[in-house]
Amino acid sequence: MTTQVIVLNGGSSSGKSGIARCLQAELPTPWLAAATARAGAHVIIDDVFLGGPASREPWRKALTGLDVPWVGVRCESGVAEAREIARGDRPKGMAAAQAEKVHEGVSYDVEVDTTHMESRACARTIAAHVT
Repeated sequence: MTTQVIVLNGGSSSGKSGIARCLQAELPTPWLAAATARAGAHVIIDDVFLGGPASREPWRKALTGLDVPWVGVRCESGVAEAREIARGDRPKGMAAAQAEKVHEGVSYDVEVDTTHMESRACARTIAAHVT
């Protein structure tokens, strides 16, 4: 089965969106962030599973029958908080509150940590897992 959907889960300011952009450049075919996998498009989902495994369940059901690597995007809370402050578009404290919470009880096929790793390197790690 060919991978058509990649799910990225991580807290606010952990680097999911940056990784998603880099994955589009790293992967050999276009991947779109839209709900079109069943129509044959490649999809990258950027989500925040605040409710742990229960948050992932709707995606599991919707994506049944598709090859879906679940990706944990980790980032130390202090680093995520600094990014949050630099962005200026998030409530203060959101990144720190979500940094570990979104990963509680969630298992992954691959994990990356943006604390000391650039989005492009994370994207290459994920791309190697799906190509």
